[in-house]
Amino acid sequence: MVTEQAYENPRFVEDMVRLVSSDLYEHDFIKQFHVKCVNEESIHLHDAIASITYDKRKEK
Repeated sequence: MVTEQAYENPRFVEDMVRLVSSDLYEHDFIKQFHVKCVNEESIHLHDAIASITYDKRKEK
C-alpha cells in the first residue's frame, strides 16, 4: 500500500526539503531551522540526501 501511494505522488529528496522548509518559513515563531531528508536507496550504491539550514535572523 505504501509503495503504491508513493508511485502515485513521487517526490525527490530535494522536493521534500523545499516543501517542509517553505512551511516552516511561513511561521513567524520559527526563527531558524534545519531540514534534512535521506532516501536509503535499495537499487543504487548510494543514498539520496538533501538538506537546508536557514536563519531568519540573518535576513536584511
